[in-house]
Amino acid sequence: MVKSINEQYSPSLLEVCTWYCNENPLRPESVRGYHRVISVFIRDTGISRVSELSPELLLEWRDSVVNRCTTTSFNTYYRHLRAVLNYCVRKKILDENPLLSIRQFKRAHRRRKACSHDELEKLCQHLQSDVDNPLSDFILRAVLTLFYSGMRRSQLCGLRWHDIDFQSNTICFRADHSKSGRLWEIPLHDELHGILRQMRLEASRRFPDFSESDQVFCLQRYSHRHRGPGMSPDQFSKLLKKAAARCGVNVSSHRIRHLFASILANQDTDNVRNGEVPLTLVALKEILGHRSISTTIGYIEPKLTSQKQMLKGIKSIQGVCDNLRYGI
Repeated sequence: MVKSINEQYSPSLLEVCTWYCNENPLRPESVRGYHRVISVFIRDTGISRVSELSPELLLEWRDSVVNRCTTTSFNTYYRHLRAVLNYCVRKKILDENPLLSIRQFKRAHRRRKACSHDELEKLCQHLQSDVDNPLSDFILRAVLTLFYSGMRRSQLCGLRWHDIDFQSNTICFRADHSKSGRLWEIPLHDELHGILRQMRLEASRRFPDFSESDQVFCLQRYSHRHRGPGMSPDQFSKLLKKAAARCGVNVSSHRIRHLFASILANQDTDNVRNGEVPLTLVALKEILGHRSISTTIGYIEPKLTSQKQMLKGIKSIQGVCDNLRYGI
């Protein structure tokens, strides 16, 4: 077992996790993630107290996780648990973090995939024609809002009517619903302007207690089957997953965000000849709300045609390639 500095009192892992989350400015979704990882660890090992941890126990737990999940899942668990145990060291609950003797798994970086435009169109057409589902129109408008803004699902659920300025054509993303923890504005796409304006008009007529502080996409307004004060990110993901499964496409809120980023980053350079300035990566970084340009680059799916055009810049070595090609 690892040595606890205070031998008379050893707090539980869930207690320490709560203290850590309270002292750090984390989003509600992140707080739930930390508690979920600690709960999984306790369920897997039967260990609930900090003083009961040991490098050997953690190693056994790592192997059990990898046997049922992927190394990526373990790495996610590892990062959360490491942060909580590092907090124990800072607060002198432990004199060292036993998890540091175990390394994360190395894995090849794989670019996250965007859904295709065809997949998105197929989903939208399905939602438009699915008259049997009373929530189809609600989901369709939410999907189009994601596509025309590039926002995250947490920002979609955090969006209030007072965050949308139809006069200046902007959307404000609040810090408490942003992964980067900051506030910023983006321009309101013309198509999205029409969709949201019509939605607001319908909501003000349909709901007597309508307010500018209302959640724009409040699932509970449109379905009495769903409980809670408003739509949560997990609730929306479940709705979208079911709709995508019905029409056989792999579309999620984050894959739509990647599609949005890829489309903007790969705009044709022909626009320059028409007097329009192509979107730069810096502008795209600001729209997506990233802190680092490297994060933005990771979102982009390069077009194969652009790569082929780029390769044309490599000139042939005079006379040699022709001889090899034709067997001379």
